[in-house]
Amino acid sequence: KGHSNAVRYLDVSPDGRHLASGSYDRSVKIWDLETEGLVLDSIKCAADVYFVKFSRDGSKLVAGSDDGSVSVWARDTGELLVGPMQGHEKTIRSVVWTLDDEELISASEDHTICRWNAATGEVVGEPLRTHDNIIWSLALSSDGKILASASSDKTIKLWNASTFDQLACFTHEGEVLSVGFSPDDKQIASGCSDKLVYLWDVPPLPQEKSVR
Repeated sequence: KGHSNAVRYLDVSPDGRHLASGSYDRSVKIWDLETEGLVLDSIKCAADVYFVKFSRDGSKLVAGSDDGSVSVWARDTGELLVGPMQGHEKTIRSVVWTLDDEELISASEDHTICRWNAATGEVVGEPLRTHDNIIWSLALSSDGKILASASSDKTIKLWNASTFDQLACFTHEGEVLSVGFSPDDKQIASGCSDKLVYLWDVPPLPQEKSVR
């Protein structure tokens, strides 16, 4: 049986075998892509699900909900592992896992970005509050060093993913609804409400100063 309300988000597992679907019926379902059968139907969230994402090792799944909560679930059993984590005041729009799956970074309609310990659910550091409107999309570079955020404030901002220091800001004519890195991390693409797609060069990270 499928969902009983609109399906809001889909994600394919890293091994390409499973599909996760998050729905306004407050559930996440996992499907076998080869057989097209439902393999897990036990993930029930407290609010409508707006975002789902497999961990990089494929063993876990994060769900972001309409109530601003983030939760981590076991892929094989549907057991709630962490959460619901409460740090946002409005709907979760995007979540990324760090390369080691040890942390999560979430973005919300409350204009903030939060970093979480994925094992304990604790907030790491202070929320990032530099966008002036909804943050629709996050992307992490393939080396895990740069985080990109896209917002209705008509900007994409690039951050040092470890320190949250801002590296660059790209201004658009309309709301920015999506962002993604090229495979070599040298460019980012942005999708905008003005019906256009933009390409931007990614500036190099500042060199760390050595102390002797």
